[in-house]
Amino acid sequence: MKSSHALPLAATPASTDRPVRSSASTATATPAAAAAVSPRVLRAEAVVDAPAAEVWRAWSTSSGASAFLAPRVNIDLRIGGVFEVFFDPQDASKSSRGIVLALVPGQMISFGWHLPPLYPQLPHGVMPVLIALRPTGPARTVVAIAHFGWGAAPCWDEPYTHMLRGWSDVLGRLQHRFAVGPIDWAAEMASGPDRREFTLKERAVTPV
Repeated sequence: MKSSHALPLAATPASTDRPVRSSASTATATPAAAAAVSPRVLRAEAVVDAPAAEVWRAWSTSSGASAFLAPRVNIDLRIGGVFEVFFDPQDASKSSRGIVLALVPGQMISFGWHLPPLYPQLPHGVMPVLIALRPTGPARTVVAIAHFGWGAAPCWDEPYTHMLRGWSDVLGRLQHRFAVGPIDWAAEMASGPDRREFTLKERAVTPV
């Protein structure tokens, strides 16, 4: 199974990854941008075997994020700074160009996210994503993702499912980055003839 969506699926042997937990939830309090649409929040969570400071660098620097999030990432770590993710550097349409919305150094970063253009029926405004880190030991960190801004209508269900799997895959790549090493993007990409079709290999996720 392959996907050419803006948050592609990827794969790595499950034996090198720690469990990843993802879920749908209804929050009692959400940012205003999300509450105006619906209380539905997409959540994904994983434990990473690395100090919180190292995991923070992975999420807050261009070089750190390029080791697991996407082949090319541009991050300007300040409120209003860019947070740009390019899943296929040869095709700008497979990207999310947001800005940093909020941050607590070493603990939390929030940025804007754009759904891929294959969902033309949806409004393509900015959706807030929040990444929170919680150290549970000197070399162990819980990473929690919350993606806000989802509508309640049925037309939102497919992109919601897509992003739920996508963020789980991102966490799987983050685990792999610290357990094995930075993602080899040339090996990770599964392309069609002459690179006309861009995808990432699916990543097997072991439930908690």
